[in-house]
Amino acid sequence: MQSVLNEEILVKSYEVDCNKKTKLYSFFNYMQEAAFNHACSLGAGYEDMKKQKFLWVLSRVKIEVIRYPEWGEKIYLETWPKGTNRLFELRDFIFRNERNEKVALATSAWLVLDSNNMKPQKVQTLPFALPDNEGKYALNEELGKIESQSIFEFEIERTATYSDIDVNQHVNNAKYVEWIQDCFSEEAYINKHIKSLQLNYLSQTRLGQRVIIKIGNYKGNLGISYVEAIIKESSNKVFQSIIEWE
Repeated sequence: MQSVLNEEILVKSYEVDCNKKTKLYSFFNYMQEAAFNHACSLGAGYEDMKKQKFLWVLSRVKIEVIRYPEWGEKIYLETWPKGTNRLFELRDFIFRNERNEKVALATSAWLVLDSNNMKPQKVQTLPFALPDNEGKYALNEELGKIESQSIFEFEIERTATYSDIDVNQHVNNAKYVEWIQDCFSEEAYINKHIKSLQLNYLSQTRLGQRVIIKIGNYKGNLGISYVEAIIKESSNKVFQSIIEWE
């Protein structure tokens, strides 16, 4: 059993911004693919789960970026499961450059859902065991709930389109990061960058659903943004996010 997965990544032109720096949501795509690959090698991949009428869903994630790699740069991603916490299966990620310097750190919490009724199941329900890599972590913190805010500076409306939808027939987790990044002006990215982002996923968005995204400061802190999204038709909250700028 390969308890830790290592992958080499070449940063491509379509994964960077106008400054030739990796876009934040590209990190999320890298992590999603690595988690998928590792789960497959452990016998807990998409098809394995489908046969058991289960599926993995990312519930909470936090990333801290030390440096944004550039177009054409090689980076190395290490990922591993690190045990469970209540209903969550935990997984961490470390990005390094060719000098073995840390580029970004992330931790995540995943739910096992019954694919028939979409209700969370205990990880122990699975007919296979995952390594827990006890004591090994990238970010040594528990991702809790995010406190809702009531004051917003502005809001935008977005409709879930074909390119947003993944194999589970809902908006992909990395797409929400793209939506969040699109909330801020070009000037915001010229003068500063996102140092960290925590994103809690609360409900799914289906093709064609309209989403209201609200943006403000977190607890009045000008250096920390708060972004949440709700389904326009039902008012169901889709996600909450805290973004720390530097």
